[in-house]
Amino acid sequence: GDEQLTTVQQYVTKQISNTNNFDDRALVEEPIVQPVMEENNQPYSMRSNKKKGKNLYKPQFNVDEYKQTVNENIPAGTSILVVHAEDNDFDENGLIRYRVSDTEHFRIDEGGVLYNTKPLDFEHTAGEYRFHIYAEDQGVDRKSSRVPVDIRVLDTPDPPHFDSTNYKFTVSEFAHEGDYVGTVVARDADKDFEDGYSLVDLSQNNLFEIDITTGIITRGSGVRRDWLYNFKAKATDKNGNSNEAEIEVKFIDENTNKPVFSECYAYDEVKVLENKINTDVIQVTAIDDDHGDNGVVVYELLNGFDSFIINSTSGQITTSRSLNREERSEYFLTVIGKDEAKDPLQGACSFSVLVEDENDNSPVFDKDFYEQSVPYNKEVKSHVLRVTASDDDADNNGKLTYSLKESDTFSINALTGYITLERQLTSNMADVEEFDLTVNAIDDGRPQLSASVNVIIRVVSTGVMPPTVLSLKPDSPSVKEDAKVDTQVAIICAK
Repeated sequence: GDEQLTTVQQYVTKQISNTNNFDDRALVEEPIVQPVMEENNQPYSMRSNKKKGKNLYKPQFNVDEYKQTVNENIPAGTSILVVHAEDNDFDENGLIRYRVSDTEHFRIDEGGVLYNTKPLDFEHTAGEYRFHIYAEDQGVDRKSSRVPVDIRVLDTPDPPHFDSTNYKFTVSEFAHEGDYVGTVVARDADKDFEDGYSLVDLSQNNLFEIDITTGIITRGSGVRRDWLYNFKAKATDKNGNSNEAEIEVKFIDENTNKPVFSECYAYDEVKVLENKINTDVIQVTAIDDDHGDNGVVVYELLNGFDSFIINSTSGQITTSRSLNREERSEYFLTVIGKDEAKDPLQGACSFSVLVEDENDNSPVFDKDFYEQSVPYNKEVKSHVLRVTASDDDADNNGKLTYSLKESDTFSINALTGYITLERQLTSNMADVEEFDLTVNAIDDGRPQLSASVNVIIRVVSTGVMPPTVLSLKPDSPSVKEDAKVDTQVAIICAK
């Protein structure tokens, strides 16, 4: 038959190595793909005695699993290993491209060279990364295969690291030995850092001390000779690895008094009415015994809960939105008072704000209507049933009183909601007579809010009555939120 022309691509592989044996460990092969050219600079074609066929084969790796060991601190972009797969098909059917399953930490190029995309970690991975590399041909009906990869990471001792590279602290010029200056914090992923804080490069001995365990810096016994001191905090782990952070301590001249909220205790449990906006809550006051700008206090709220604002000059706190006691009945505010010195001092005052209830909720019965059957021979003054309503308001606004409209046969207890038989029923009422009552519940707020519900009581013959609740003690059961299982809540008597 006729022979078909097939483009030939020549793959030239060069091997790259360094004296450190693959980034101190491995060799890398980079494929260089170039078409073989004729003299006229056109792709060379040769006749093939095989026809362009279907995609019959899938790529095959030359090993069952790739393994490599690297150090924890290799930089991103380090070549780790080279994979190789072959495909016995022609043209696109035999052209292989690689990809990795863990794209967060690794990438692979067209030559099968695997790189890390970020520094590898030992402490949080147990020193191992396992994933797959896929080889896929480029035929119309693509075929692929995969091979597992196991990258072992050798632990490299990590020095402690500070949460800041530069700490700045201020302290009063009159600070005494042992007075607090500031705190430095260092952590070590290797978890071998303990009792390792120290101070270095101090121009004056004993001017500052640091707690070797907590990193708290305090005023030492040395005499201050300057206003600004720069030195370093050092953190050393048990293996001798260390790190340092810059520290600047500035002594405050003249502004030696911070704002003081002397009446802070009196602000606690201040009350504000719900459903009002731009309502004055309280005016706080802090006193600074310094002079000039050092004695001028500016106020701010540490957290206003999107509900409170403060006048920075007067200290007046007001509501910024309408509060709802049923959603939240108490807020804990912290006011910061700062003086206007160049290096300001500050004081704080924390107190609670109670949201006072407004009678904005009507009573709600626990049922849309009530039904009850009673025998015609039921004793007078005995309970028939109980209706119950609730009110989300507090105190008197949620205190309910029950009443019964126009009935001389039944009465209702105004506090408990028990309906009582007041007049003897007769046998000729059995299975015939029913009483349609209306019960009203009204709260004790101002203005008073109320609700009503229908109660149907049917007279029946003796012996056809379902059980009836006769009493509930206490009348309004309650239970603490931390009550233990099997705590008695109420006693119900039924007949």
